[in-house]
Amino acid sequence: MKKICNINFMKYFKFFFILFICSFLTNNAYADCDAGVNFGDDLRKTQKKRLGKTMPSRASRNVVHIFLSPYKHCPEENLGKTFVKLAFENEKLYSKTIQVVNLSKKNLESKKKLLFNYVIRNYGNFQGSENIDDSDILNHWKINGIDVVYIKELNPNGFMREELTLFNTKYKSRNTDELKLLESDIKSL
Repeated sequence: MKKICNINFMKYFKFFFILFICSFLTNNAYADCDAGVNFGDDLRKTQKKRLGKTMPSRASRNVVHIFLSPYKHCPEENLGKTFVKLAFENEKLYSKTIQVVNLSKKNLESKKKLLFNYVIRNYGNFQGSENIDDSDILNHWKINGIDVVYIKELNPNGFMREELTLFNTKYKSRNTDELKLLESDIKSL
C-alpha cells in the first residue's frame, strides 16, 4: 500500500513540476516588440538587418530613427495599428517607442486597449492603470535601469496620443531636446 502511495505521489509531483516549468515559459513568451535590437546597439549593424525605413530626426541633430512594422517584427503581439520607432543618437540605440495610430477622433485603436494591455503584461501595473478610461495618463517608472514611460492623452484636436517609450539614458546625451521635454512633462505631474 505504501508503495502505491509513493507512485501516486511521484505522478502528481511530476505533473505539478511540469506545470510549474510551463508557467515560467508562458510568462516569458511576451517580449519587447523591437525586432531583437538592444540598447547600445550600433546603427550601422542595425541598418544591415533592413528592419525598416531610416530617417534623420527633424528635431535633434545626431539622432536617427528607424521605423518598424509590428506586424512584421512581432507578429505574436496584437498591437493593432501601431508603429515602432527606434531612436539612435551618435549611432547608439537609446530609445524604443511603440505608438498607436488613431485615424479618427473616435480613437478606435486606443479604445481597444491593445497597447495598454501590452504595457501591463510586459512592464507591470502602474499608478493610474486601474482607471485607464477615465483620465489622461503620463506615467514614468524604472525597471532594471530602463526608464519606462506610458502616455495616453487626448489632444485638443480630439485625437488620442497613446505611446510607450523605453529609454536607456546611458546611451543618450543629456543636452538633447527630446529627453528634456519628456523629463519636464514628468516633473509637471
